[in-house]
Amino acid sequence: MKKVLFATCFLSMSAVAVSAYEQSDTLLLLGLPVVELTTADSSDITSKTEWQRGARIRITLPDGKTDLDTTMSIRGRGNSTWRFPKKPYYIKLDNKAAVLDMPADRRWVLLAEWMDRTLMRNGVALEIGRRTCSRWVPRGRHVNLVVNGRHKGVYFLCEKIRISRNRLDIGRLEAGDKNLSGGYILELDTYFDELHKFRSSVLNMPYMVKEPDDDELTDDELNYIAEYVNDMEEALSSGSSCEEWLDATSFAEWWIVHEMTGNREPMHPKSTYMYKVRDGRLCAGPVWDFDSGTFMPVYAHKSYAQRFIYFPWLFQQYEFLRLLCGKWAEVRSRMLDIHGYIDSVAAVLRPSEAVNAKMWPITTHVNGDESDTFDDAVARMHSFIDIKIPAIDQFLSQQVEGIEDHKIVNCKSVNCKLYDLTGRRLAAPPARGVYIEERKIRLKH
Repeated sequence: MKKVLFATCFLSMSAVAVSAYEQSDTLLLLGLPVVELTTADSSDITSKTEWQRGARIRITLPDGKTDLDTTMSIRGRGNSTWRFPKKPYYIKLDNKAAVLDMPADRRWVLLAEWMDRTLMRNGVALEIGRRTCSRWVPRGRHVNLVVNGRHKGVYFLCEKIRISRNRLDIGRLEAGDKNLSGGYILELDTYFDELHKFRSSVLNMPYMVKEPDDDELTDDELNYIAEYVNDMEEALSSGSSCEEWLDATSFAEWWIVHEMTGNREPMHPKSTYMYKVRDGRLCAGPVWDFDSGTFMPVYAHKSYAQRFIYFPWLFQQYEFLRLLCGKWAEVRSRMLDIHGYIDSVAAVLRPSEAVNAKMWPITTHVNGDESDTFDDAVARMHSFIDIKIPAIDQFLSQQVEGIEDHKIVNCKSVNCKLYDLTGRRLAAPPARGVYIEERKIRLKH
């Protein structure tokens, strides 16, 4: 209560530029870590392509202890978000460092969350990803940001998607390497604004190579990954098994995360990442970018992700549907528990969001909660989750209803692990209907 009352008193101070130390000392009372960025000549950060070198970052914990104090370079980031009044930033530390208990690395991003009334769509979505995905999902922490002595509001300090030992650990392509099969990070996005890019031959999808970096990627490497993607799309369109080309588990996990958040961005596609490990198949992820058009109860009853990228082909394959239903049964209970996570983050954010909302009124309308109070916006997020989980149950049940009888094995044993499609344990196979045994779909007539 004291922090909420203090936030109200603090509103009149938030636009006043005072020294970074005084600002940080005051902001700590709001309960979030404070990140102070100082450019070399205190100049504004106006470019998302040119690095401002010789800058400094200091991070102070709510208890007053210093988490990080080091030199860095900084520039803007984002496509549509860079045009918004509250700017996102990209940070490159001069030396690797752990940040707010996140493993050491040089590259970090500060997401502005200007469109998001809850300030936590990205954070909650990434938590859903961690509860679902077998491999790395970006971590982040909410902070109050100060740039050159001026408070900029609440930001989400997050790991950048990169190939590294503490992030997407798939191994880098080395100069002169004869094995060109990995690793690559690709982004599908209609902005199509990277230096190295190609459109696929079947779906005409806009692929951009994010790693290797522009100054490291060779023509042979670009040709290899483009040829792999084109051959993959051709094979899937002709009915080949997805297992020959794709890591099916990663695509099942990706589908669940996008369904559980109601994210329709990949329909364009936008901010859709994939990666390929050496001598391996193409993987979906890491999941990213959930601040726009997500967690909207009005769309919670419907499923959209099966329409994205390759999923119209994947949903025609029994083996993929079996894998997807098994994965959903595995993670469903973790989705029910996401309510507690939302409430815990909301409690930490509540004092600071009052200040942020005053500083940055939302003038765009993409999430449907822009005019709501913070608590009402959080309640809408809970409502979406409550609707979406049974909607996925129903959708997946419908997908397996038409599976041919010769692909179904009836289980008569009562000593195996049995679940229905909502994730509830069964003591014995049902008299009829669809159920899951040892992560395999079964159907009894």
